Amino acid sequence: MSNPPWYTIRMKNMRNKMKTFRVETEDRYGRFNDYDFQAESLEAATATANERVNLPNGAFVMDVKEILPIGSQGTQVLTYAESMER
Repeated sequence: MSNPPWYTIRMKNMRNKMKTFRVETEDRYGRFNDYDFQAESLEAATATANERVNLPNGAFVMDVKEILPIGSQGTQVLTYAESMER
């Protein structure tokens, strides 16, 4: 049994609206952590990241940035020296 057409169309539209964000945190012991999740906008991602349930050990958000899809940045070949600099 498949999903009704309206459900399938709605889910495809929802997937197209979602963007991936990376959140970098630091806890009270000085340890850094980062995680990725999906949200519709930067404001929604920031609000979700700052919720207390998402910040264990007294952590606070250092940075929230959008991760671009792999194909949107183009293909770039790095030399060994360039890759070691990053």
